[in-house]
Amino acid sequence: MSTRDLRPKNRPTHGGVTLVELLIVVAILATLIALLLPAVQSAREAARVTDCKSKLKQIAVGLHQYHGARGHFPAGMIIRKEGLCNGFATQDGLNWAIAILPYIEELELWRSYDDAQYNEAVSNSTVRLGRVKIYRCAAPDLEPTERVPALGPAAVDMLNLPYAVGTYRGVSGRSPGIAFLDSPSAIYPKQYRGVLHAVDFLTYIPERFGTIRDGSSMTLMVGESVTSTNLGMQTMWPYSYAYYSLSAITEQPRTLLGDYDACVEQGGTGGAAPCQRGWGSAHHGLINFAIADGSVKSFSTVADLRTLARMATIDGGETHQ
Repeated sequence: MSTRDLRPKNRPTHGGVTLVELLIVVAILATLIALLLPAVQSAREAARVTDCKSKLKQIAVGLHQYHGARGHFPAGMIIRKEGLCNGFATQDGLNWAIAILPYIEELELWRSYDDAQYNEAVSNSTVRLGRVKIYRCAAPDLEPTERVPALGPAAVDMLNLPYAVGTYRGVSGRSPGIAFLDSPSAIYPKQYRGVLHAVDFLTYIPERFGTIRDGSSMTLMVGESVTSTNLGMQTMWPYSYAYYSLSAITEQPRTLLGDYDACVEQGGTGGAAPCQRGWGSAHHGLINFAIADGSVKSFSTVADLRTLARMATIDGGETHQ
């Protein structure tokens, strides 16, 4: 008998993974992903918050360095007598975010700025479209990097000029909802002014540490301001028209939503005006602010707005708690 004849005639077969086994593996993997996903999202959110606070810190340092060099903080914006740029009415000129460019390692961008011209002028297109990383906190709604504003001189149909978007606005002060220190207003209470407000009208001049009588450690200076809707109302740091680079604290919870359309729909004193000057962030449940002493603090989006309103002023005589 040959060895070939001695081999078993019915060899056992080795099949693949059964359907039941496959389903078990899939279920285990799904469970692991479900457990890991919140941790990954939490880690990403923590990284975003850290990044945004770091940029606010750099902005605060830049403002302090400006003060050290000039003896005062920059104007929130300089309101000029109304002029014409490209045939359209404008008051758009220097603001705080442009003024501190040399102090946040953007000297070349600063050198390209022509203060003798309005921001809509061709000579200022480099600054108008400047991509300054420090002015952009991580936020999904900030693409593309520039947009045409919904309002103001740059929004005129025949001009239609885009501006670089950002996430930080200077704190011009507190407001009852009907008057703001980012445009001429004879009825604005002077004790409501903040660190960064409009100047060159009435008796308003740039502030300095000596005028922050409420205490620099308890005074807001710059905060996060984004909107998930109506993106033409986003912060645009080189745009000095009213509220695009400045905001105010108004004692209305809707102004902390980070959602312009929802804020307007809720309604309240001042209509859309407080929403135009609202705050918001890409973080869940909190907004970051740089304080006048150079520190950075996080505040809940359901924070006591009376406290924030007091912190928005530099000489309101309030007792901060």
